[in-house]
Amino acid sequence: MINLKEEKIIKTIWHLKRYCEEILNSQSREFRGIELFHLQSCIECLDFIINNEKIYPNMVREDVN
Repeated sequence: MINLKEEKIIKTIWHLKRYCEEILNSQSREFRGIELFHLQSCIECLDFIINNEKIYPNMVREDVN
């Protein structure tokens, strides 16, 4: 069974791939900018996960980590 950290990494990588595909297939500069923002946020999220930090530090619940 996959542990929680591995599951989060797999989901984040899926989102990274999806945002990259959207950027590659987009003709709109504005849309690419939005997707780049999402891509950057996803990379930051992955960094938190890899470093065992809380993604949402103000949240108390452990299952939201």
